[in-house]
Amino acid sequence: LVGCSHSDVQGDALAWLRARIHPEDHATRRQIVRKLLSGQLRRAHVQLRVRHKQGHAVWVQEALRAFHRNGAAAPVRLIGVVQDISALKARETELEALALELEARVERRTLALKEARREAERANAAKSEFLSHMSHELRTPLNAVIGFAQLLEMAALPPEEAQHVREVMTAGRHLLQLID
Repeated sequence: LVGCSHSDVQGDALAWLRARIHPEDHATRRQIVRKLLSGQLRRAHVQLRVRHKQGHAVWVQEALRAFHRNGAAAPVRLIGVVQDISALKARETELEALALELEARVERRTLALKEARREAERANAAKSEFLSHMSHELRTPLNAVIGFAQLLEMAALPPEEAQHVREVMTAGRHLLQLID
């Protein structure tokens, strides 16, 4: 797993192996081994980094078990299996990076949608203000036209001119309905 052969192991094999464990992973492994040796745990898994012969870190998972002889309270020894999980850790790292990127994209999209909503609200407010002003600007002269048409309607006019006044009144009322 770490690119070493038996001839690379110098002195005590356990001490040699411990020296290859990444410094940040020592405490976690030590705590689990203590719990196994004290009988608090019977089995445990620990993930840690081990230095390869070429210098890079290899992620491994140790599956450890306390071995008891004849039902003794204290374990006689620990036995375990070590598996290379570097590919799994690389995928986890990649997945975490993708998740962060996705979160950033969602945040950017959310901000863009909020800005679009604010812009739509500003446009709607501008439209409402424009319609309010236009309504007022159109209503004032139209009321004057309708008012004079009503005065003309009350006057004695020849039938043809009276019909023209009625058409002005009908058109004026129609325009007022549109403005309303």
